[in-house]
Amino acid sequence: MNTCRTTLLTLCSALLFAAGCGGSGLTNRNGGDGIVFASAQNGMVIAPGADAPITVRLSDANGRPLSGRRVRVVGPAGVARGEGAEGHQMFEGSTDGSGTFSATLTGLPDGSTLVSVTDLGTGEEGTVAVTVTAMAPPPLSGAEATEAVRNKFGKNGSRVHGPALLGPDDRVHVYAHGGTAPPPALRGGSGASWLFWVDDMPGARFAHPTRIVVLDATDNAAGFVDRAQVQQAQYYPGIESAGVVRAMVPADWNYGDEVGFGKTFARRGGVPYDPAEVGAVIVTGPDCEGSRLDAIAMRNFLRDSGRVPESNMRAEFRPVSPGLTKLMIEDIKSRGYKKVYFYYSGHGEKLGMVMEGRDGNTELMYYDHLARALQGIAEVCVMIDACHSAAAIEPFQNLGLTGEIVTAANDDKLAFSTYNNDSEWQDGVYTREFLKCIQDSRADRNGDGFVSFREAAAWCKQHSEDETMLASDPVAAGIGQTDATPWPTVPSVGIVQVGLTAMVNIPRPSGLPNGPYLEATITVANTSIATLQGTANVMFLGNTASLPVTFVGVAQGATTYTISGRAGTGERFEATGTITVGSQLQFSQTTIDISVGATATVQLNRTGAVVGGASSVVLGSTDNGIAQPNPASIVFEPSVTSRNVMIIGQNIGVALIAAIDNHNDLRAEITVRVHQEVTLDYDLVLGGIKRFSKGDRIRSDRITGYTIWGPHPPFCDYWHMHAATPAGIMIDGLGPFPDPGQNGCGYGHVIAPSGGHH
Repeated sequence: MNTCRTTLLTLCSALLFAAGCGGSGLTNRNGGDGIVFASAQNGMVIAPGADAPITVRLSDANGRPLSGRRVRVVGPAGVARGEGAEGHQMFEGSTDGSGTFSATLTGLPDGSTLVSVTDLGTGEEGTVAVTVTAMAPPPLSGAEATEAVRNKFGKNGSRVHGPALLGPDDRVHVYAHGGTAPPPALRGGSGASWLFWVDDMPGARFAHPTRIVVLDATDNAAGFVDRAQVQQAQYYPGIESAGVVRAMVPADWNYGDEVGFGKTFARRGGVPYDPAEVGAVIVTGPDCEGSRLDAIAMRNFLRDSGRVPESNMRAEFRPVSPGLTKLMIEDIKSRGYKKVYFYYSGHGEKLGMVMEGRDGNTELMYYDHLARALQGIAEVCVMIDACHSAAAIEPFQNLGLTGEIVTAANDDKLAFSTYNNDSEWQDGVYTREFLKCIQDSRADRNGDGFVSFREAAAWCKQHSEDETMLASDPVAAGIGQTDATPWPTVPSVGIVQVGLTAMVNIPRPSGLPNGPYLEATITVANTSIATLQGTANVMFLGNTASLPVTFVGVAQGATTYTISGRAGTGERFEATGTITVGSQLQFSQTTIDISVGATATVQLNRTGAVVGGASSVVLGSTDNGIAQPNPASIVFEPSVTSRNVMIIGQNIGVALIAAIDNHNDLRAEITVRVHQEVTLDYDLVLGGIKRFSKGDRIRSDRITGYTIWGPHPPFCDYWHMHAATPAGIMIDGLGPFPDPGQNGCGYGHVIAPSGGHH
């Protein structure tokens, strides 16, 4: 059973707070109440130089105020008074007895800003749109626009961002995969416009369905929202004003002002990376003012050297938690960069980096967790300026990662910092020396015209005269596959019910003969599912054949445990086993894409122990008008572990299909994205070869660079597809294919928004 409790987060402008805050709620997929925004708050329009007052009110699901809760409000750097030198102005504090917290953003730059608001206790987050402009308020207010857009488009878990007020000469860019944008695509009218974007899969990684919505701000007549321009996209929009494009993203994403790229290149060996393909995550630990200075220095180097555009960075110059660090990494991964730099400065232990915890405490971000968070990136470049940081090298190996890692101290050494006359920490010795060396062209040992981090580290160790840094014995290494010896298969753990225990015997690695000892550590990936009973550190003595280990079931579900260690011979051993508590219900896929009118078959799998005999599973959809399952219920006999479920695409949109076994308290979910489909009226030829034939039916998620048009007699009597640019469309990466019917029906029929051909 999902017992997760979330809070209601209501955002109000200070001027309107006394009158109360009305808003529409968003519902999380776990069924809890999500963030509630005040319609009057979003779409705030202020004059240049004016302050933006933000008031946050937290309440529980019954409307009772939550006092003493930590809240963070983040806006862009102030330009009028010089706040936020690191890229943004941030306010944190606790809610008062009425559950409110207030912050005032000053000197916001001209244009539109999405102010980020986070309940730090639950992680609930949202945005408030503020536009700084000298324009007069339009006839359609931001409050009216927000309420209408939320009611029409903010359903099924979708999150609405905005609105931003656009001037008559502003344009909207619709971003495709990788953050690139085609020519300006949308305008609401000849006057002012309101711009929203709807995230249909909040929290999803990489490119995913979004919708860009533009309203004519001069049109406040009844039904104005039905006249909105809506375009399917894969991410946030960009706003072009006076020749500069700014991404419409939350302020705490730390985007820069421009979406353009420089002319320099980052290199891997002799292969150039356009800076557009390179990202960076920069974080610091607590209680270290010098760490903040180190992080700023690294940000400045990566930016000023042309290796990483500032718009491609997520940099936090205040202490962060492991959770926030992972979110920053996920955001950078979602942008599809081919290479990512990760930098940390702060305290360190042999197991990980010391980060901000709850209630003023610290919390470790384990090196193996950091390494796994970075999986999926083609190349990583990691630098850790902390005590014992060379201990991070081993966890990065054998995970499919490639790249390099530079550490300030060997795993048994301390890293040091410099102090001023007042005994205040100024900066890390290693970061300071490293940044000197990486800018020395003589460090380019392979002569490719580019100084890598490993080359800089080697040059630093050979030529630096700082004895303090050399005493730390800094270590640099490549990241890839090592010759680590695998553990023999470790046993799976099955715990029948929550609260019970299960003991397994972990055998001595077969590759380790009797005699040498082996020190090992056991970790559980998700301790909300199961925990280890007893100590996590175990030792195989010279004649130990196996060790008993006991696990405790915390909640129904599945997770893994990992045992890793190093023998007295120096060999490293590691293995991972599964832990199942109760039973688990899971679809074979987390997301599927289908066309309107089409069907897809997925497997619903059940694993683990089951209470009782046969169990019945009920299936349902958040919107049967978009997608629905068939059958509506199925039965798992005791010996059956898998059943097929048919999913039918009904109409364009995104729906969530859920399977619920109330008897065993199990739930599984799958996201269904139903797309338009074009039926080609022509053969499509590329390079003299017919690639697609007349009559072929092609789903729109396979196509880029297209627009959908309604009927426009006498030239075309039905809904159809055209190219967005003269070059044409791309299909499955092939193309471009020029528009064969520019003055008629373009490429061919598509399903109309109402669900049928016109």
